[in-house]
Amino acid sequence: MSSDLLTKMDALLKNDVASRHSYFQMKYFIIGKEPTHQSKLWQCLRELKMRRESIKAIFLELEDTNDKLALLDIEEARLNLKLQEPLSTAIAERQSQELDVKETEIKVRRVKRQRTGVLEAMAQLRERLKNTEEEARFFVQAFEALAEIEPPRPYDDLGAQKEYWNARLTQDIHMRMLMQHPIDTELMKTVLALNNDAPIKQEAIHILDGQKAKLEMLKHKELDE
Repeated sequence: MSSDLLTKMDALLKNDVASRHSYFQMKYFIIGKEPTHQSKLWQCLRELKMRRESIKAIFLELEDTNDKLALLDIEEARLNLKLQEPLSTAIAERQSQELDVKETEIKVRRVKRQRTGVLEAMAQLRERLKNTEEEARFFVQAFEALAEIEPPRPYDDLGAQKEYWNARLTQDIHMRMLMQHPIDTELMKTVLALNNDAPIKQEAIHILDGQKAKLEMLKHKELDE
């Protein structure tokens, strides 16, 4: 790769694009797509749990990378001390020591390259940490704003679950109907498994009754013909 290309790439990459979800994505596609207020709160908590685990993992990686860097510094220091050792005046020993010096110089260069790689890895980890913390901060603020409107209920709260599943399955059924797609058997079975007072279950029963009536009319029509 040419140095000119690297220079151009470095210049362009100053216009950095964050390697994370945009606030728009998190607001509308992660939280906003949830059908109920409580499911939006639950989704915030799920996202926060994932970010917390990521942040903890990044901290561990940073500690490990710091140790690698410290070990490389120690190795480089030892090699530099070896380079400073005086050469013997004996020809054979001097030639041997010259080879040792060359070998040590190569090892020093290799350690420097490894050190550069470790420093770059640390920079990437810090960037990941920054992005993850920004996402986590967004979900904390979103949760707090939602909780002010209605406080979170336990995940297994019966009312919250009934509201969630009715809303979610209503979305699925209505979307298929609007798009003129058939309602598949598994979706209908799921709807019919809901509690009897779920509005979408009553709507599904009405749809099935309508389909049944149409089939019976067709059957009678065929018999009359």
